[in-house]
Amino acid sequence: GDKLYVADAIGQKIDVFELDGRWHAVVLGSNLTNPADLALDPTLGLMFVADSSQIIRANMDGTHTKSIVSEAAYKASGIAVDIIARRVFWCDSLLDYIETVDYDGNHRFLVLRGHQVPSPSRL
Repeated sequence: GDKLYVADAIGQKIDVFELDGRWHAVVLGSNLTNPADLALDPTLGLMFVADSSQIIRANMDGTHTKSIVSEAAYKASGIAVDIIARRVFWCDSLLDYIETVDYDGNHRFLVLRGHQVPSPSRL
């Protein structure tokens, strides 16, 4: 609790801050190219990052990083999690779609595409 996670696209990293401003750390910094957004599941201690053409899962402390989506994503720009169903949703602002996978990157399917969601940027 009492922490703020920030996706820093320019710095190519994920920062975490104490809300009182007394502490800051970089929790993810390697292998990121353009982290546009992130979503947390604090019940499992997981973080999901929309990073350009991939979706990355990591522990909230930045350990155990894994790319769970790396194919057919062009510009993942927004991300959200359903902590009950344990699913990750992301949108692609250039290819105009919203897709989902489970927390392991399996059972992928298209939610919406095309004129229904033109240039989605956040979820």
